[in-house]
This record gives sequence, C-alpha cells and structure tokens, in this order.
Amino acid sequence: MKKLIVLLLVACAALSSFAQDKTEEELIKDLINKAYVDGLQNGGDLAPTRETFWPGFDLLVFKTSVIEKLPIYNWIKITEERRAKEKAPADVPKVTCNYLFVDITGSAAVVKLELFRGGEKLFTDYLSLYKLDTGWKIVGKIYHRHPLPVPNK
Repeated sequence: MKKLIVLLLVACAALSSFAQDKTEEELIKDLINKAYVDGLQNGGDLAPTRETFWPGFDLLVFKTSVIEKLPIYNWIKITEERRAKEKAPADVPKVTCNYLFVDITGSAAVVKLELFRGGEKLFTDYLSLYKLDTGWKIVGKIYHRHPLPVPNK
C-alpha cells in the first residue's frame, strides 16, 4: 500500500510539473496574442502592449547589411501615428499567427511564430521573454519578412 501511495504521489508531482509548464506556455501565448498580434498588428488596444513589452525592448531590424534598433516606445508611437492618419478598411483581413514553438527554461523563453494576413505568410518572428515578479515580459524580437507573391496581371 505504501508503494502505491508513493507511486501516486510521484505521478501527481510529475503531472503537476507538466501542467505548470503548459500553463506557462498558455500564459505566454495569451500575452503575445493580446499585446502583439491584437495590439500592434491588428489595431487593438495598446495598453496591453505597454504592460507586456519590457521598457528596454528592442526590435532588431535587418536592412541591407545593417541592423537597426526600434525601441518599443518608438514602435508604439509609430503605430499610433499611422492609426491616426489612416483607417483600415473593414474588409482588410486580420493578422493571425501560428506558433511553431515555445521553449521555456526557468524564467527565460523563446517563441517562434508566423504571422499571416489573408492566408499569406508575412513574417516569421523570434520573440525573447523573461518571467519577472510581475509576469512574462517580451524583451526582444528579430524577424524575417517573407516576400509577398507577385499578383497576376
């Protein structure tokens, strides 16, 4: 009987650990969906973006053999200015994402995801996150922009 109880306790501990990792992955995906995909990409509320991105976050942009930094506060400002100038037509499809992997080790995580609009792949993103006392924060991003197909004439 003691062996059965010990075995059950070990199994519960293993399942609890697995469930915790899955919960962390779900938390990360939820914050990326809300702050990045909905907020920055789809014209949603930018308050979660301000809360979720680390103030020192940099988007590293690779252009013709040069890497430029775009801090989150500039990215948000550019997004707000663009939104003020242009209203997206209602028929523009929303950006969706496909998570390729979420790799978590302790308080560090890396996420690889693809962004699509209207079935066309736009970007493959690599986001870096740290878990702080206040929760997960997106601390950096690099990406690849996929070429859009040439329309038939």
